[in-house]
Amino acid sequence: MPAAEFGHAGRGWRTEALPIVLLLLAPLLWLYPVTLGGRTALPVDNLAQYAPWDASAAQFGFDAGPHNALISDLVLENYAWQRFVRASVRAGELPLWNPYQFAGAPFLATGQASVLYPPAILFHVLPLPMAYGWYLLLHFALAGVLAYALVRGLGLGSTSALLAGVAYQGALPLTASAVFPMIVSGAAWLPLLLLAVLRVGTPGVAPARWLCAGALAIGMQLLAGHPEVAAYSLVVTALLGAWQLLAAAAQHFADMRGQLLRAATLSAMVVLGFGIGAVQFLPQLEAVRSSFRTQAPTLDTVRGWALPLRHVLAFFAPNIFGNPSVHGYWDLFSATWVAGKPVDWGIKNFVEGAVYLGALPLLLAVAAVVRQAMRIRRALGGETRAQIFSPRIFFGLLALLCLAFAFGSPLYALAYYLPGLSQLHTPFRWMLPFALCVAVLAAYGLEDQIAHSRTGRFGALAAFCIGVGSVLIVAVLLMRVFFAQLAPVFDGLVQRLALAGSAFADGRMFFSFTGRWVLQAAVVLAVSGLAVMLLRAADATPGILRTACLLAVPVFVAADLALAITRFLPANASEMLQFEPPVIAFLRSDRSAWRYTTYDPEGSKPLNANSGWLFDLQDV
Repeated sequence: MPAAEFGHAGRGWRTEALPIVLLLLAPLLWLYPVTLGGRTALPVDNLAQYAPWDASAAQFGFDAGPHNALISDLVLENYAWQRFVRASVRAGELPLWNPYQFAGAPFLATGQASVLYPPAILFHVLPLPMAYGWYLLLHFALAGVLAYALVRGLGLGSTSALLAGVAYQGALPLTASAVFPMIVSGAAWLPLLLLAVLRVGTPGVAPARWLCAGALAIGMQLLAGHPEVAAYSLVVTALLGAWQLLAAAAQHFADMRGQLLRAATLSAMVVLGFGIGAVQFLPQLEAVRSSFRTQAPTLDTVRGWALPLRHVLAFFAPNIFGNPSVHGYWDLFSATWVAGKPVDWGIKNFVEGAVYLGALPLLLAVAAVVRQAMRIRRALGGETRAQIFSPRIFFGLLALLCLAFAFGSPLYALAYYLPGLSQLHTPFRWMLPFALCVAVLAAYGLEDQIAHSRTGRFGALAAFCIGVGSVLIVAVLLMRVFFAQLAPVFDGLVQRLALAGSAFADGRMFFSFTGRWVLQAAVVLAVSGLAVMLLRAADATPGILRTACLLAVPVFVAADLALAITRFLPANASEMLQFEPPVIAFLRSDRSAWRYTTYDPEGSKPLNANSGWLFDLQDV
């Protein structure tokens, strides 16, 4: 019986049931308050910092300021959009035109309100403030289940596939994008698209079924309304399709007819997918052509918007550059919490700089690629080609390419000069396909660890995690003990590092802030090693204890990723959304035709952005 399974060989429903249920429930680790808890995921408290709500902030318990000031777009933009869509549909109209802003503007064509996206029905059947939590839960669960299916389709066991599912659905590039639901919506379908490409042309597999599945994924991404996610997904799809054709040609030289048939099927998949999404894509394309982004920035400008090199630290400590929802820091010298404004010294904000995928999945992914490289080195003849064109190598190379794009290397020119992609300004969003690559490779790495547990070999990865984690803990403690001697070094860092001088009073504060997050990363590393070691006991442990041992790694990764995002997302009461401030009641009492604008030389942003739309006021 394979150790990679939870207790049943093969691929029957019993093998799949437990991991799929776990993947459906896992997002509740960070979404429980805004689903079953009766709160809203909307940052309602952020409205209280602007007029006209600020005068009534104390009435709703929001006088302490916003929990997370970074994600105001979710209530200022998306909530206003969905409120308008809902009202239009209930009036029997398609929301083609927005009469409330800029003296009128296209609405449905812009796409990002996901008007025609089928799962957006949740915004119509649930109370609107409550719908956001369930909408996010649906898509994080979908992302996890589809990543699980992708890895199972690659032939790996259910334990490894479960790890891939929790690693992708909880990856910070995905969960921090909750402020933009259309991004989460599009990214959730990427695993199905890649699975369809892998299955088309596989011997014994009906291509029509997977052609339709891939077309559905493309169509759903287009209907979700975020063209950037759809574009990146299509690039990844094209790369995987080309890789599959190249691999088949290298191993089956004479089967030209089969390769042409596969290429035709993949082309038909894309065409059918665009057919499904055309009702949104074509109007959006027309709207984009009249957008300011038709004047594309230069390649060097776009590369300047990429992640800075120092952001590599955030792969292991997600809050190392600050978190807008953490209002203060632990003073490691007095062992007290120092309340205050959120510390922020990141060149990118928390959403744009969200790269944390869990330390353990990242290390497992690296281990998987290294092991495959060793197999290639040992392989001979035709077996070498099979090892070179393995999925591990593709996902490893794709991960490196995504990293190169996200960090703005010269290789970004490969993406910039593709048709239409020069208008995209966010190279850091290549972290979304990178997250899926790491999830898949981590599954391969876990599969290797399980195989090693059966041979009785000591887990080098477990030893590495425990060793490095322990060394980091000792190092931070020693720096604390000898800080008097090290203070000039940390004071110098505050002066030299970009934005550190504006975030930290001195080196002591810098050490306290960063030291806490390094300690947390060290503990995560050490516990990761212990979780891997539990795999060694799986084969020798009967029944439910065996299942617990196998679940140790996926459960730990799920908990780690949930911890990274839980504080960031708001969970508010929604009553203030129904509140009409007196000044708004006064304005709405005027039934004549008029539009408003605001003048504010002090920058306090009264009726900020779209917020007048929440009261059906039309601006100029």
